Amino acid sequence: MTSSPTDEFQKHYEQGKSYISTSLYAEGIESLNKAIAIAKAQDLKKEYLQASIELAETMRKTGDFRRGIDVLLALGNQPNHPFEEVRRQGRLAAIYHEYIKDDPKAQFDSVTYYLNPAIALATKNDFQTEIASLKNEYGYLVSRYNDWQEGLPYHLEAAGIYFENGDKQNYIGVMTKVLTLLIQNTQDHQKIDSLSEVLVAEAEGNGWYTAERELYGTLSKRFAALGNMQAYHKWRTKSVEAMLNYAEAIHNRQLDNIRVSYETEQFQNEAKTNAEALNRQEARNRELVTYLSVVGLLLLLIAWLFFRERQTKRVINRVNKDLQTANEKYQMLIVESNHRIKNNLQMIISMLEYTGKDVNPENTRALKRMSGKIHTISALHKHLYVDVHNPRVDLATYFNEIITLYTDLANDSLQIHKNFDQVSIQSERLVYFGLIFNEMLSNTLEHNKAQSKEVYISASRHEEAYHFEYRDGSEHLSIENAGTGNLLIRQLINRIGGQNMEFDPRIGQYKFQFYA
Repeated sequence: MTSSPTDEFQKHYEQGKSYISTSLYAEGIESLNKAIAIAKAQDLKKEYLQASIELAETMRKTGDFRRGIDVLLALGNQPNHPFEEVRRQGRLAAIYHEYIKDDPKAQFDSVTYYLNPAIALATKNDFQTEIASLKNEYGYLVSRYNDWQEGLPYHLEAAGIYFENGDKQNYIGVMTKVLTLLIQNTQDHQKIDSLSEVLVAEAEGNGWYTAERELYGTLSKRFAALGNMQAYHKWRTKSVEAMLNYAEAIHNRQLDNIRVSYETEQFQNEAKTNAEALNRQEARNRELVTYLSVVGLLLLLIAWLFFRERQTKRVINRVNKDLQTANEKYQMLIVESNHRIKNNLQMIISMLEYTGKDVNPENTRALKRMSGKIHTISALHKHLYVDVHNPRVDLATYFNEIITLYTDLANDSLQIHKNFDQVSIQSERLVYFGLIFNEMLSNTLEHNKAQSKEVYISASRHEEAYHFEYRDGSEHLSIENAGTGNLLIRQLINRIGGQNMEFDPRIGQYKFQFYA
């Protein structure tokens, strides 16, 4: 059955939003442009506005502010579609809020130019969710340029609307901003502690990783400012865990999107092939019936047996060919996925390096450590997409990639002595080995004060198990007094099933046992 233009629009529109939700922006923009073309050709005005506004919002997320503004301005005022008009003006305000940064007055005037009529129109039509979003945006603007107490009521009103409408995730997001304002501008620790307890209880266990990351990050900064380092490390660790959980969820959803696209294409190709095969089969049957009516029953029996034999061979050959083709396409899909993941990780590394230029030294070190972890994961995907997908990777080959990275970064001040027995490890598990090695090297570069740093690392086989050893010869904090770096190393060793872990802080030595 042929689908309607509206159905076709909706398919591309929803697919585009699904891609964008997992940061596959190029694929998302392509799907949205297809939806826009269908809506324009079929004069689907409301759908055209929806997809165009979503496209502009995607351009805002990718930093293409000028093009996003052009798309929204080209739509013009839409008095006959009040909801879409509220969204159009709200997105214009959001883009100008991020686009104009060098001139605060121009930024404030541009944002309020679109924000005020959007709030008025949303209030007139009782668009509750949009009212909350716009009031929250306005509160943030006023808090920055006027007075935080003037902006606070707008945040509270937005949070109240989200709460009344059952949107707890956005409620937590807005109230986290309120918590930040209270921490920055008051000393009312009782109110701050009370609000913190409520928000933590609401956020935990719901899978709202972005909300958790912002909330826990805010709490860690507060305790750092108060000098309570134990609480700081607790909330900093929870914030990092939420960030890692979010990255894993996005990665899984990206693979789901790629798999759905691949299966859809396979289904369409299979349907086309089956239709063509059915047409050919019908033609053969008609010819066979005509022939058999002439030659009689005996020839009919012989022809039928012969036909069955040939048909069976054709089916077997076709099935074998289809299986071979499907396997090749699957391998290509896996290779392409790893290639794309590697490129995306490289883009994130570049963004972190660019961000590091404008932050203080402490945050620069944190960014470098984070960049090193991402480099570690990227190095694994480099080996996964070369030629064909390989589910297992040699430990020495992977570690040599990381060693090359760190020796380049250290400018010849780091010497690494290595001894690796041959061991291949599943790629899903190997990334944790890379993160362990990355964290140990980061600790060496940060805490070893020697002009020339020497590191000894080995992975040797002893009967059925492998023994891992890392030593840099410098003095470290004991495992009980160590920071998040050593805590992360211990958690990662548990992830790979490491056993009998030993740590000697006098010479910076780690030992543990693992199985391939």
